[in-house]
Amino acid sequence: MHSNLVCANCRLAPTGMTFFYTLSTFLVGFSSLVQAIPQLTFPVNAQVPPLAVVSQPFSFTFSPSTFSYDSPSISYSISNDTPSWLSFDASTRTFSGTPASSDVGNFTFTLSARDNAGTAVGDVTFLVVQDDGVSVGRDLESQLEGFGGVDGNGGIVLDNQNAFTWQFAQDTFKTSNSPITTYYAVSTGIVSSLHY
Repeated sequence: MHSNLVCANCRLAPTGMTFFYTLSTFLVGFSSLVQAIPQLTFPVNAQVPPLAVVSQPFSFTFSPSTFSYDSPSISYSISNDTPSWLSFDASTRTFSGTPASSDVGNFTFTLSARDNAGTAVGDVTFLVVQDDGVSVGRDLESQLEGFGGVDGNGGIVLDNQNAFTWQFAQDTFKTSNSPITTYYAVSTGIVSSLHY
């Protein structure tokens, strides 16, 4: 009787296992066929204001998290309505070039991300100025050290769940032209509780 019970289990188990294996293989195969198209998640103009200055080399590399995607690789391209001074290296996600006086102003173009599931696009606006007129005044690193511990790589070490406020000195940046009216702060990580 004991051998019959084992034999009965042997007959039932393969049927159940075959069904499970077939279903799981189908689901895995199906999920590999269904991939989401890339999505614009961190627009270039939200990363840092792309500002080029006449006769000065310009270089800007956009974040690898600009687009989200499921596939192992993605390719980038830009629309053809970019100025002749601007080049784009898709493999490094880097824009570079040196604008001339005739390039002063702003221009917008389309950045595309493509994988085997589809394409996502985002508009990018660059600004070219004759002279930004802004220079560094008071040293930033010494100010950061006054805010708390630093990690040696230009970062500040904060205590978990303790509120903080930083205020940079008014002469942190100097301008030879009009007063500075806008400041930008860029975080290399996503910190939802940090406000500028």
